[in-house]
Amino acid sequence: MESSFVLFNEKFDHIIESVKDCGDKARNLQTMVHRSYKKDGTVLTEADLYVSDKVEKVVKKYFPSSNFITEESLGVFSEKAPYTFILDPIDGTDAYSQGLPSWAVSLGVLDQNRIPVAGIVYAPRFGVGVDELLLVRKMGMKVTLNGEALHKTNFDEDVKMIAMEASSMKVLDFSSYKGNFRIFGSAVLHMVSPVIFMHFEASVHNSCYVWDVAGPHSILKGLNLDVEYYDGSPFVYDDDLLISRNKYKAPLFAGSKKGRNQLRQMLSPFSKK
Repeated sequence: MESSFVLFNEKFDHIIESVKDCGDKARNLQTMVHRSYKKDGTVLTEADLYVSDKVEKVVKKYFPSSNFITEESLGVFSEKAPYTFILDPIDGTDAYSQGLPSWAVSLGVLDQNRIPVAGIVYAPRFGVGVDELLLVRKMGMKVTLNGEALHKTNFDEDVKMIAMEASSMKVLDFSSYKGNFRIFGSAVLHMVSPVIFMHFEASVHNSCYVWDVAGPHSILKGLNLDVEYYDGSPFVYDDDLLISRNKYKAPLFAGSKKGRNQLRQMLSPFSKK
């Protein structure tokens, strides 16, 4: 088993290098970006397409029998593939297209049982004390932040700071929550906030797609944190998400078990009329 980890990680190092190179390229392109719009009204830029194409080529080179899912393109999905790579080329595209720093390249890896086993979140302009933020989880290894073992270990504090997207306020009643919240404009950065910031304990997510979750979910899993639905059921990478590419249906909570339970006690969904 350890030898398979070593072999995977040796190849995965090339994927990390590619994600970082693509993120740096996107950062350099940001001042001259042109916005366009998809059919659903969301923003698309040249950087999304550039990152998607470049990372897919590197994944296919080193993991040719694996599935590759990205926001920007469709591919064949095989149930027999040893791994599934799920890429969000630019998460926070609207923020990116407006010149803001709160965007990230995110890549998650599922094994054949659809369990997150590796991941990368690279935010070239959203650093913690430095210019860039690079979170990496290699298979069977500890999560690193900018190349160093992550130092934050106390994830069981009471929830007093939540990272979330503004749309969460449309589906959840926050009137019983007495703490603070922050909105960055990136689902990926919201989800990893409990990992990278000292006083963030949890995050809340309205309905998004699998590429918004897979990378940060793997990082969280590497630190014994997790993602689950409002009702406490686990986030499962089913065919509806991976093959049909549909949105997940309910709000998600991310963080420690204690934090997720506290969110359930403090927040309640608005009744549907």
